[in-house]
Amino acid sequence: VNWEGALLGRSVEFWNTLDWRCENLLPGFDDFDEESKQTIEQVIRGNFYGEANPVTAYMASKGKEKLQDIVDYVGEHGRLPSSLVALELDTGLALVDGYHRLATHFHMFRIDGVSHVEEPPEIWIGTPA
Repeated sequence: VNWEGALLGRSVEFWNTLDWRCENLLPGFDDFDEESKQTIEQVIRGNFYGEANPVTAYMASKGKEKLQDIVDYVGEHGRLPSSLVALELDTGLALVDGYHRLATHFHMFRIDGVSHVEEPPEIWIGTPA
């Protein structure tokens, strides 16, 4: 299995060298690096507004269903369905896992002006040693 595409293009060896911490935190949009923010926006625009972009091309029809499942879960439980994973960089957090969960949260917040996530998720943050 080639995991490197799913690991920000970095080797498994790189990820093993990081110092890891787990926090209960719901990062704000501006806490992320530019690439992560761009991808989150593509998830939102592609799945909530039907814009064709690289994210929707990759996820095909699974994205909309996945986001609706997250909306339903957050509505019922007041939290995201699982932990997030990010790499801490000088330019912000590089999101590794959790794009659909965070895109759903940010989209719901923009519509209603309130966070439907009442309980901050666990976020695993790797920091270069």
